[in-house]
Amino acid sequence: MNTRLLFTFSLLAIFVFTLKSYAWNNDMSNNLALKKITISDPEQKLVLQLDYSNGYKITQLNVKGKNVLSESGIFTGFSTKGGLFNSTVSAEEVKVEKSDNKIFIRNIIYGDQSINVNELWSFELG
Repeated sequence: MNTRLLFTFSLLAIFVFTLKSYAWNNDMSNNLALKKITISDPEQKLVLQLDYSNGYKITQLNVKGKNVLSESGIFTGFSTKGGLFNSTVSAEEVKVEKSDNKIFIRNIIYGDQSINVNELWSFELG
């Protein structure tokens, strides 16, 4: 499990580094109806799809047209004696903001009475 997680985060780091190397030639679209954000390099060799319809998770990381993620995607979470909690189900509506070359995904709230998480994810283009 730790190897898979390390591999996934390594792929994301490479993706972010590659997107930064393209400067302003990156593409970002936000489908408000489906609540999905797509970020890609100019040639579509790297495409990252983010789903915030009910919580938040990365649903696809396409490298040269092939999705390299499992069907469950990437999300954060934890377990306690009270149960399993993760970012795919948020207690409140997830907020998306775009500012210049940055995308902020806020208000990802999950947990229970004993521990509550409020996450912010940010992506920088260029």
